[in-house]
Amino acid sequence: MARIVAAGYLAAGLVVPPAWAGGEPRGDESPPSVLGAATKFVEAVRARSVERILAFADDGGIPCVDSVVPRAEFARQLRTKGTWLNAYFLDPAAFRAKFVDRLYTVSFAELVTQDGFSMRLQPEQDPRFPCVRFSSSTGASAELCFALKGKRWVLGDLPSCA
Repeated sequence: MARIVAAGYLAAGLVVPPAWAGGEPRGDESPPSVLGAATKFVEAVRARSVERILAFADDGGIPCVDSVVPRAEFARQLRTKGTWLNAYFLDPAAFRAKFVDRLYTVSFAELVTQDGFSMRLQPEQDPRFPCVRFSSSTGASAELCFALKGKRWVLGDLPSCA
């Protein structure tokens, strides 16, 4: 895992102080890097941990297109087998069977386990709402955006409101 994280940081040309990398800041430290937060998110998905994924949901909900999905609804969908969000983040087999389309050819849960997995910060974007590109050597990719809320990164939007 450390090799993947280091590759992501190097690919983005960023250096993250070890005290912050992927964790919550202590005291008056600056927030962790968005790549550190993205790494923690990937770890939560790999662990299939609803609670750890929910740690990235702001109390006020998560924006999705022209609405906001309340945190409780996001939690409900993550916990409910057969929903798009459950399949995308937690159940690759269900995603392949029910939801694959031209836009989403692979679930995020499957992507983060593929060979050559890497992540990089997209260039030239608002630092308060940065997007991270996740990809693998198979050519599969996904993008998630994050938002800085206080001193922590949360999901800035959802890939699907369904």
